[in-house]
Amino acid sequence: MPNATAGSIFDRQSNRIQEVLNKSLKVFLAGLDPVWRDNVVTSQGIGNSGDMGRDLKITKLFMGSLTGVIESGRSFGDQDLYGSGTSSLGPLMHQQSTSQAYPSPLEGPNATAYRLAVPMRSLVTNLMITLGEKQADATPALIDQVIAPKLTAFARNMAHTLCNYWYLSQNDSYRICGLSGTYVRSVSAATGPTGTSTSAYYQIKFNPSNQATHRFARGQRVDIVYSSGLRANDGQGTLANQKRSTRVQLVVENIDPLTNEVVLVTATDPVGFFASGGSAIGGTTTTTYAAVASLDSGYIVYANATINGSDVGSNTFVGIAGINSWLKNGFETATDATKLLGAESDSSDFIDVNERPEFKSFKYNVNGVLTEYNLKRYLQRVHSAFEPLGHTIDTLVASEGVWSAYESQKIGQYRIDRTNRVASITNEGQADGFSFSFEGKTYKGHTSRFVEQGTLYGIKLGGKNWKKYVPPSPAGMSKMSQADAYVPFEFVAGAITGTSTNQLPVYLTASTTAGQNANLVTQASQMPGRIRMQLVPDQVNGMKLTGITEDRVYMTSGNIP
Repeated sequence: MPNATAGSIFDRQSNRIQEVLNKSLKVFLAGLDPVWRDNVVTSQGIGNSGDMGRDLKITKLFMGSLTGVIESGRSFGDQDLYGSGTSSLGPLMHQQSTSQAYPSPLEGPNATAYRLAVPMRSLVTNLMITLGEKQADATPALIDQVIAPKLTAFARNMAHTLCNYWYLSQNDSYRICGLSGTYVRSVSAATGPTGTSTSAYYQIKFNPSNQATHRFARGQRVDIVYSSGLRANDGQGTLANQKRSTRVQLVVENIDPLTNEVVLVTATDPVGFFASGGSAIGGTTTTTYAAVASLDSGYIVYANATINGSDVGSNTFVGIAGINSWLKNGFETATDATKLLGAESDSSDFIDVNERPEFKSFKYNVNGVLTEYNLKRYLQRVHSAFEPLGHTIDTLVASEGVWSAYESQKIGQYRIDRTNRVASITNEGQADGFSFSFEGKTYKGHTSRFVEQGTLYGIKLGGKNWKKYVPPSPAGMSKMSQADAYVPFEFVAGAITGTSTNQLPVYLTASTTAGQNANLVTQASQMPGRIRMQLVPDQVNGMKLTGITEDRVYMTSGNIP
């Protein structure tokens, strides 16, 4: 009986084409941050497209000083209390005199308007679908669809990416995490996972230094960037996964939140990823990893996130603005870091928080456990500084370990009343979305698996404070039903071709004769698309606490029974 060609679509889908199996397919996809999904997204407002002008910049106008003249009436003889002066004209009459009764209007300051221009940002996408996949979709014996799950996973990729950008910091080069505990191993085709048939490949295993494991998902494309001063051993710059100026594909293969481990996979021997020296990775065992300490000095960013892989700095990374792009305290040391949006700020219409402190955010290194007393102190400073401006914060978002440590220091304050009652403990634990009240204000507390270790954010979500700005689309654009409503994604093929299709052919170019090329037809089609948006708050300032002692636990081999 003939079999499908090795490596073909039908061969890849052979496990599905068995009628005896249950005709349902469980697709495991990365979950979104509940804080982003249930709070940020639902609280978002839609920015007016009329606010976007030339170069698709969103321009906001501010005025920030008092006007007019106010002085003490005593300086002018209290004429507004007792009237103007008089002079005697004999015992029976008097004359009235007049003098300046009000201050000069020429001395009054007038508020000068100033502008903040916010540049638009975009993410560009593409998705390939082949004729073989479409034919497999049409095969009655197939357990489930092939293309629909692929589109669903593509939509979740977009949502997961936007969720990440909400927390990534522009001042930190939009790094997803730093590296620690990095190991590399080589896997041959014969020693791959059970039941698979693969070519030889290499794995890079590491621990996200910020313990934000959920920022990763299987199939996510990433790059490794060296910190300042380190270079790849072939002299090709600070982008680690490149050889002789050619970028090497790195994809997330597995994440393990139980141990805080992420595994990347590549088809290329990562010897060139080392900062200095290094030799080819040897061995074909399935368990042996070789330590690569030099990579611990690097960090992970999205694939092709750098404008120039040989230069590392905040201005070489761009992305959709999140809370860290707006929270500035004036003490940042990087170039342009004291400006709202940092190095991505507009060159003319920008706001430096040192020049306009009303836009400053409260940042503080706690350097210890976050206690209830200290949280009140920090909120009191924010409340005192923001309230005269009409500003507030209403939401506290922190990593899981922060809230666990916060609650652990309160255990000694609990009391269980058992007077004439059966011993009972109910309503224990730590509910998400708890409320914290202080000075007449109520703050909602949330746990986020995407927030970096030891960090708490205080922001304003109420009143549709955060606006999503999306440029208008030309005719011919089409949406994707699988994409979440808040993801402004659109396919561009229809607008490019002037047709109703979302797909364009994929051709291969081959030289037929000297000086002549031919476009060769393949069975693949591509679906280019884009996300154009920017997140802009009406109130930009908030609070960020770092250096908070955490209480969290990970599974290790030493504690396995």
